[in-house]
Amino acid sequence: MWACRPVLTPAWAIVIFVVLALVFIPLGAASLAATQAVVEVSQRYDDRLPGADNGEREALLQSQGGEGSVLNVQMTAPDKMEAPIFIYYEVDGMMQNHRR
Repeated sequence: MWACRPVLTPAWAIVIFVVLALVFIPLGAASLAATQAVVEVSQRYDDRLPGADNGEREALLQSQGGEGSVLNVQMTAPDKMEAPIFIYYEVDGMMQNHRR
């Protein structure tokens, strides 16, 4: 059976690494420039639940029986943001596959 057995000499290794560098350095610079334009604002809102000031927050959350409550949170962006704007939220202390 015929097989391809390339001989990797130091000259070929240098050429391959230079070509890869010429491809991936501009891609990395473009990715870095794109992430510099990201505006990120974070704000905690778990202390704004009713009863949070007098220590009844856990009892309130357990008494709702899976029903949520409405909470309005206002945030101010520090910079001008262009469309599209994506909003994400972070949940701590919750198991993703928990069914209850």
